[in-house]
Amino acid sequence: MSTDRTPVLAFAVLLGSLALFRLAGASFPLEWVNFSPFAACLLLGGRFLPGRASLTWLLAVFFVTGLALNLAYGGPLFAWSGLVALLALALAWLIGRALQKRQAGFLLTLGGSLGAALLFYLLTNAFSWLGSDLYPKNLTGLQEAFWTGPPEAVLPTWWFFRNSLIGNVLFTTVYWWGVVHSPGKARVAKLAREATASRQPSP
Repeated sequence: MSTDRTPVLAFAVLLGSLALFRLAGASFPLEWVNFSPFAACLLLGGRFLPGRASLTWLLAVFFVTGLALNLAYGGPLFAWSGLVALLALALAWLIGRALQKRQAGFLLTLGGSLGAALLFYLLTNAFSWLGSDLYPKNLTGLQEAFWTGPPEAVLPTWWFFRNSLIGNVLFTTVYWWGVVHSPGKARVAKLAREATASRQPSP
């Protein structure tokens, strides 16, 4: 008897993509730094997968790969900025869950992915402005944190944001096509509907 493994594969693709972009991102050319669909991975997990396990596993992968990178490059094992990033990603997952409840189509899901990437950018850069000595605590420092970066920066901050948007848009589009047009799409859609129905109160 054949078993439909599409939901498992859909989850595995998210976990594998998150780990791959997290670990390989440090090797990207400078012009493509931050070309990483982190927010999209969490949002799509909330949009397509039932239950809360996807949130736990995706955040765990992001956290563990961050530890591996810090060990490899001699960074601190713990940093408050990492917790802020986890918070932003958890919010991206909640956006995906809201889209699941609405059974959102592609365009709305793509808009949610862009919004999640913007939220990640705003939260992490706001924390950088507040917690880093690189930025003066005034409007000039805030503008540097969100747009130009510190004076000694090789690339402006907006460059990182641009690459993040491109990565999120491309990943969301490819993943949507793969899930919605896969042979097991009906099974994925059924699981999403069941997850939505299970959270609604009984009459």
